[in-house]
Amino acid sequence: MIAPIEPEVKADIEDNTLDSEEETEAGSEEEVEFDVDDFDEESFDEIGESYLRKVYENVTSYKTKKVSSSGNKLVVEGLITFKSKKTKPTSFIFEAKDATKKGALRFIGENLQISRGHKSFILKGNLNEGKFLSESLNYNYRTKDSNGKTARIYGTSKVSKK
Repeated sequence: MIAPIEPEVKADIEDNTLDSEEETEAGSEEEVEFDVDDFDEESFDEIGESYLRKVYENVTSYKTKKVSSSGNKLVVEGLITFKSKKTKPTSFIFEAKDATKKGALRFIGENLQISRGHKSFILKGNLNEGKFLSESLNYNYRTKDSNGKTARIYGTSKVSKK
């Protein structure tokens, strides 16, 4: 089940503002619930691999292995394959942020194997007959480069239009 997040958590996320069409007056926010019965792994694999290959030159692929949900959290576990042929498991944990009446959903999330921030990723997508189809993955976090300098990693990976 997807539902708006708690007000105290929302206050922590205010720096990620809603799109103008999704903004509502404080206190008059209408609760919109959606059930995510299924998750389209192919669309997430495409944007996940695109993101990893843009940011890390030693990555060759990403493949989702398992998706689970509990309450308003979505856990996407996958496997990153490197140019050295080695693989490493990784796990994205997303929490429902908001939804429109038309079925557009946003999740805010983290991946502790990649970054320390709890709000490093925003997954956007649509619900089609109970199946969540990923459309884009925004990433924004800081990391240290090989010289020990802090660098900001940010951008968006989108599903290609077929």
